[in-house]
Amino acid sequence: MIRRRRAELLLAGASVVFVLLAVASAELIARSLTARIVSEEARPQHLEQLHVYSERYGWEPRPLYRAELSGRRVSINRYGMRGREYALQRKPGVARVMVAGDSIAFGLDVGDHETFATLLDAKRAEWEVLNLAVQGYGTDQTLLRLQGLGLEFGPDIVILGFCLGNDFFDNALPAFLYDPRQPKPYYERVDGQLTRHSEHLRLGWAARAAVFLREHSALYTHLDASTPDAEVAERHWMRTVLELEMRWPTWVRLAARLVGAMQEEVRSAGGELLVALFPYHRSWDEGSPQLEFFKRLLAQEQGVRFVDMEQRFRERGLEFGDIAVDKLGHLSPRGHATTAQILDAELEAAR
Repeated sequence: MIRRRRAELLLAGASVVFVLLAVASAELIARSLTARIVSEEARPQHLEQLHVYSERYGWEPRPLYRAELSGRRVSINRYGMRGREYALQRKPGVARVMVAGDSIAFGLDVGDHETFATLLDAKRAEWEVLNLAVQGYGTDQTLLRLQGLGLEFGPDIVILGFCLGNDFFDNALPAFLYDPRQPKPYYERVDGQLTRHSEHLRLGWAARAAVFLREHSALYTHLDASTPDAEVAERHWMRTVLELEMRWPTWVRLAARLVGAMQEEVRSAGGELLVALFPYHRSWDEGSPQLEFFKRLLAQEQGVRFVDMEQRFRERGLEFGDIAVDKLGHLSPRGHATTAQILDAELEAAR
């Protein structure tokens, strides 16, 4: 009887070991496949490992992260900002510029040394340029990130990169535009005042366990991406944009109020705000009533200063394909270099 019991225990133990080894092997294979996918195609749905869950922002860059995305180096410093390290306290006599916004300002399709933030930083010894931008952020999340982290660095000027292609709609949603399974904070504009909603970001234990596995297990991420829900998420954004476009004045007003709140925060901290309005293919080809309405509203929000990047690009004889790599307007290396030149002139004029 004792021998039989011992044999059963040994068999159960061997089974557990076998299962663990099988899972570990599958995880190693999944990590190898994930590394190849991320290296070859750095699109939003393949960048899970770049971010970690945040109860305040929805997601934020993973500190001290290093990777090759589409063959280009992406580095996140210990503060969760792209690029090299900066001390919290700046050097005497050095001005500080902070770039904020979404994947255009982050530099989704270029390497660390090619982003317009890095190129601006290299132009003048008398200033430092920090990149606070995060892929997928709306103006709402950028406002919160400035409040929670950016203003601690004491920027003299904050440059907000605003994408006309999706930022209006990002601000309208309680979840990531391109994946509704990823929650984010959002604001409502009531009688000109902003009300923040973030209760849905407080996750239960099961959701937290799923987040942990998504952030640490390539196997889980691979299996999760192959579910029917993931396939629906890929089509979700097109339907969502079509629905939101029916009420575009509402979302333009909300974006303007968020930018106005951002200017109030930056000015209270002793700095100034500059909004860089980046085009997308439709606004470039057909014009944009949303853009013209937005400009008027920004002027009403305590005279928010902005630069129309499409106008500046056209003044240099450039076409949309010269500065962008896709229809949404993600900048090419040439687009980043030209943006750095334009913003350098704007900053010099501001001084």
